[in-house]
Amino acid sequence: AGSGPAAAADPPKALDVDSADDSVSLLQVERGALKHSRRQEPALFWAGKNGDLSRTGASAFTAPSNISAGPAWSFYGDLVRAAPVIDGQRNIYLSTIDGHVYKMSPQGSIIWKFKATAETPMVPALANGMFFATSTDGQAFALDMATGALRWRVTAGPCSAGDTWSMTATSSIVVLTVGASNASCDVNSVVVVLDARDGSLKWTYRPATVIYNFLSAVVDGSLVFADMTGGVYRLDLESGREIWKFNDTDVNSFTTGGAVVGPNRVVYVTSNNWNGPEQVGRLSALRLDTGARLWYRDTDFTANNAPAVGALHPSGAGPLSVVVGVGANPGAPPQRPGRHVGKVIAFDAETGRRLDWQYSPPVWNFEAAAGDTLLPLHVCLPDAFSNP
Repeated sequence: AGSGPAAAADPPKALDVDSADDSVSLLQVERGALKHSRRQEPALFWAGKNGDLSRTGASAFTAPSNISAGPAWSFYGDLVRAAPVIDGQRNIYLSTIDGHVYKMSPQGSIIWKFKATAETPMVPALANGMFFATSTDGQAFALDMATGALRWRVTAGPCSAGDTWSMTATSSIVVLTVGASNASCDVNSVVVVLDARDGSLKWTYRPATVIYNFLSAVVDGSLVFADMTGGVYRLDLESGREIWKFNDTDVNSFTTGGAVVGPNRVVYVTSNNWNGPEQVGRLSALRLDTGARLWYRDTDFTANNAPAVGALHPSGAGPLSVVVGVGANPGAPPQRPGRHVGKVIAFDAETGRRLDWQYSPPVWNFEAAAGDTLLPLHVCLPDAFSNP
């Protein structure tokens, strides 16, 4: 829907909002936020899931407001479940279920195409002139962003699950997740960190439970992520040493959400509680330094998306806010009658106070997501919302 941030003649420094127009934003990045990212990352518009290494979802750009004319261009072909990433020239990189990787120009023409050894359902990452991805046979690989040439490929594990988890990359490391064995590849259970230069192994870590829709943040020389119950871990990025872990959720719960780190050095994570008469979601705020919980708020519906952290007002005025989409995820096809409701809601990032700001999309009166079919095979199984 639209051709991207066309107003930018030259790409801004990655995440450097001082060089962007503060009058237009979806969630304005706070000045001084994510300084580690500025030092490490080249000029990229959207280097990975949620845009920055803290995974805030904050953007210095606006989405098109008038979409009545339809998209400027469309790409048809391979089945796509993952979000694209965007380099400093607004070129788009896309991984697909068929195992193809595409680099496309801002106008939609294919610049290069690469075929992986298996499916590539995860969200890729860009860093230091390289594109990073992992295929479901456990092969992690790096491509030259300019040419699509293979720079390295290594066996990171016996397999990697088919959920839409997210790669993380800096100029020095690559973070991914794999299954522990070929017999347990429905979900991933091991975090793997590789050297970005050659793919050599730096360390691995196995959390208390499995990981789904893996999303990791890099902050102050550490890695922050959540497992499938909303348990949060902070590890030393160089060694994999556990700094702290937090788990105050119902062990029988499951979420497709994740953890992000705000510019205020607070970790925000979503989880679900299935023990009560109604399934409800929860948003928790933890101190980055210690993992101690500052506050939590239960949500109207289950919380199955990672939150976004930033300022709601285009000018940056008002409190730092946390925004999350809540609602049950759609079911699997075949399509049948059902009822799906949801909301996008906001909280004061410091206090957890519910803000008078929300949006309720139209009710979806079917069980599966729009477009999901069995024949011909097109199963996406999206979450209730994309990450805001």
